[in-house]
Amino acid sequence: MKIIFLGLIIFLSQSFCMAQLLNSDQLNKAKLYTSLEDALKNPTKVYKLNLAKMNYWDFPKEIFKLKNLQDLNLSQNQIRELPKEIGQLKYLQILRLDRNRLNTLPEDLSNLKNLKILYLSQNFFEKLPTNLFTITSLKELHISRTFVRKLPDGIDQLTQLTQLDASYCLLTKI
Repeated sequence: MKIIFLGLIIFLSQSFCMAQLLNSDQLNKAKLYTSLEDALKNPTKVYKLNLAKMNYWDFPKEIFKLKNLQDLNLSQNQIRELPKEIGQLKYLQILRLDRNRLNTLPEDLSNLKNLKILYLSQNFFEKLPTNLFTITSLKELHISRTFVRKLPDGIDQLTQLTQLDASYCLLTKI
């Protein structure tokens, strides 16, 4: 009976550790993986992944195996579309997608309830999708050098937003 109880405690403590939202200091100190291959060797220990400038044309679906991922950098690739499964990365706090070829975002992006910083600059957006405004945890939104002409009415729902970079956009109405 003691062995079963001890086993249960160990299992629960490991489960808790694997599903932990890091604060900004912890996230800054977490190991940064720069190779998807290396990250997949220990998927539950990956909190930060930088795959910038890797010439990806498609979103690497293997990323969804990284259940604790909280900082993902896919900037400066050639990605044209995000899969709807992006909403599965429920611990994601920082998402860098700048300098790709995106022009839309999937509805499931709104499932990222812990997302604080979103970089969408230098993509091909003409308007921001309204589902973006349901991510009320968002503190920074970077949309510079896109083709956005108007900030949608729903942007006021982002009550935590402290930084909006819309520089060099084609804004005609704010």
